[in-house]
Amino acid sequence: MNRHQKWRKNTYNGKRITTISNWKTKKVKGDLYEIYETWLNTSHCEVCNVELIQDNKSSNRKIMDHDHLSGYFRNIICNRCNSHRQKVDNRRYLLNLELHRYHHLK
Repeated sequence: MNRHQKWRKNTYNGKRITTISNWKTKKVKGDLYEIYETWLNTSHCEVCNVELIQDNKSSNRKIMDHDHLSGYFRNIICNRCNSHRQKVDNRRYLLNLELHRYHHLK
């Protein structure tokens, strides 16, 4: 690991820049710096209230949830609640497609 990679992994500013860059690649909309501060200060899922941890494999892993259609930030939640929301978003997306097709068939 080079010096720059260590800086990004081990410093506040490095972690912040890396995290916000990842959110930008996911096309998250909103004040990402404010969202990052919310991310840091949130210790419990805003849906089910489980204590959040920063782990890559846990069901109560901390997730920055955003609407996949609009891109706007919603909450800091656990991975489990995020999985449920993704299913709802996917259904909503499919419904929007069907409505769009229906209106164009008229």
